[in-house]
Amino acid sequence: MVVHRQTFSLPPLLVILGPTGSGKSDLAVRLAHRFNGELVSADSRQIYIGMDIATNKLKPPHGIRQRMVNVVKPDYPYTVRHYQRAAMAVIKNIHRQSKLPILVGGTMQYIDAVIENWRIPSVRPGQRFRKILEHDLQHDGLIALVRRLKRIDPESVGRIDTKNPRRVIRAFEVALATGGSFVGQRRMGKPRYNVFKIGLTVDRQDLRERLQKRTFSMVRRGLVAETRGLLKKYNSSLPSMSGIGYAEAIAFINGDISKEEMINRIVNRSMQYARRQMTWWKRDNEIVWVVGFRKAVNIVKEWSSNYNNKQ
Repeated sequence: MVVHRQTFSLPPLLVILGPTGSGKSDLAVRLAHRFNGELVSADSRQIYIGMDIATNKLKPPHGIRQRMVNVVKPDYPYTVRHYQRAAMAVIKNIHRQSKLPILVGGTMQYIDAVIENWRIPSVRPGQRFRKILEHDLQHDGLIALVRRLKRIDPESVGRIDTKNPRRVIRAFEVALATGGSFVGQRRMGKPRYNVFKIGLTVDRQDLRERLQKRTFSMVRRGLVAETRGLLKKYNSSLPSMSGIGYAEAIAFINGDISKEEMINRIVNRSMQYARRQMTWWKRDNEIVWVVGFRKAVNIVKEWSSNYNNKQ
């Protein structure tokens, strides 16, 4: 096993990542059992209270604790900086208990903000300006908004997820407020952890079948009913309501699409997201990619042994 950039003087942090539907959470639970760990969710949708089914929230078995889930209400403007600060505090607490923090999820920016210790610009979302951008988004479309961003911040357009309206709007806010590039200001700080990253890889056809089964399960467990309940409390235009599953359920509730089309759209959008995740992670040569849980357990065992021997 190749071990990259290990800093054994720092506290350990195990990271489990991979495309949506690859089985990250199940693997993380097994590793938590085996290595006295606690889970730290890195999912930008699971932070929302009451959004359970489409976010596929894990119900950890007895004895396994999960952090950074059900943090804020869906109408709270939660940023990467919010997540980073809270997650780092949680990880520190886990270390104090002499346990292994296991950062698990698929939100790329959340994971990198923690493990790379990003220095994120402290720019609060401007409600007035954000409403203007959201209006432009609805009127002109996301592609037009990305073109405008490219004129003022071409560096960010090449590096953020330009299919995510929230990321595009946030890049606008920071670029205009600071006069600089959004990603250009997002520099890495000093390493805080001895990080070991494991990525679960899944064959594309197998992944699609998994996502289809997961989507059918979401519908059976009450995705539409959960969405109706959320719509009674929150505006459908909120960024949180645009998440995979909820946007499609809203379209079904409004009579714009059939149930079959809702399911197809959720699966297709999940596959598109999985491709974006893999594109992001391909640049990281420190990720140890595995197929199957047994190999992952053996690799973590070796890493853990190396870490403990260096202490």
